[in-house]
Amino acid sequence: MWQKIKDNRDWILIILGAILIIVAFFNLVNFNPYSIIENMNVTPAVDQAGFAPIFIPKEVSQQEEIQQQTISPNIPERLVIDKIGLDAPVELAKSMAVSVDRKDVIQFLVPEEYAVGWYEGSAPLGVTGNTVFSGHHNAFGEVFKGLVDLEVGDTIILLSGAKQFNYVIANKMILPEKDQPLDVRLDNGRWILPSKDERITLVTCWPKRSNTHRLILVAVPITGQGQGGQLIPTSTPRQPIRLTTPAVALLTVKTATPIPVRLTTSVVSLLTSDTPTPKPQKLSFKVRNAGRFSVNIRETPDIKGKIIDSFKPGDEANGVGRIPDGTWIFIEYGDIKGWVSSELVEILLPVESLPTLVAPKQAP
Repeated sequence: MWQKIKDNRDWILIILGAILIIVAFFNLVNFNPYSIIENMNVTPAVDQAGFAPIFIPKEVSQQEEIQQQTISPNIPERLVIDKIGLDAPVELAKSMAVSVDRKDVIQFLVPEEYAVGWYEGSAPLGVTGNTVFSGHHNAFGEVFKGLVDLEVGDTIILLSGAKQFNYVIANKMILPEKDQPLDVRLDNGRWILPSKDERITLVTCWPKRSNTHRLILVAVPITGQGQGGQLIPTSTPRQPIRLTTPAVALLTVKTATPIPVRLTTSVVSLLTSDTPTPKPQKLSFKVRNAGRFSVNIRETPDIKGKIIDSFKPGDEANGVGRIPDGTWIFIEYGDIKGWVSSELVEILLPVESLPTLVAPKQAP
């Protein structure tokens, strides 16, 4: 046996050398089948009508995420900027983990509708932290079309229920974004990370046709506002709403004193008559938006319910009913049917007197 090994020593050395070279090559290229499978399943960035994706490092998102529900009930519902005629609903903007240049990052998605996106995980209103919003400027209704016309010193209003939060723009930036190295794009993304002060950040793309740059506005609370916001002012004094049926007729029912009647027809024929019993008249009432701002009309009576339209200032709608606790009213507003918060609208009738409706449950 040893003689055979000695006679074939050269071939054995060649084979061992080849094995070592192959092992070294596999280690060099990280030839791991599990790694290959994992790399094949990476999620690429989502293209949203040319909107340059907004990225932050994945590890930062995991470490710094703020649980808005446990910090404050002041969830942003509408964003108003009088200078550019903006009055738009706010929707929760989702995020997703993607891979860019072999690095795991978080991409924030922009609502593909006429709505402002409030970033998942960013701060609510009236607390320390960064409240981040984004929107399309050249697609899906162009909600942020006029954002580039704003300047330092302009004011922004955010509404949460009956509270109003006022901000003043402190910083305006236009930064190169599209086709830039990932490090540059992540550096731009630092403006949407959590902060140690109370601020809001508005983000969109620029210019209209190429979307090569990122437009970022940073605003801070107006001095003296306080963290609780302020109640939204309404028209003073409030004018009564003109109803299609007099309020007295709706609220009072007069019971007449029974008077004996001389019948010319037998009682039996009256009881077996085919004349249908009259049905009680359906209660109708008017609902009015008496404030300065539009009110969200939602699919379900819940602050997380899908926004289906806006109830414009000064407009009236037909009221249909309420949920048992009276906090939400179901209205018919033209062709739109949905729920509005009772604290944001005006009705003449006491809420307790309105019909009670069974509210639909929000889809999971």
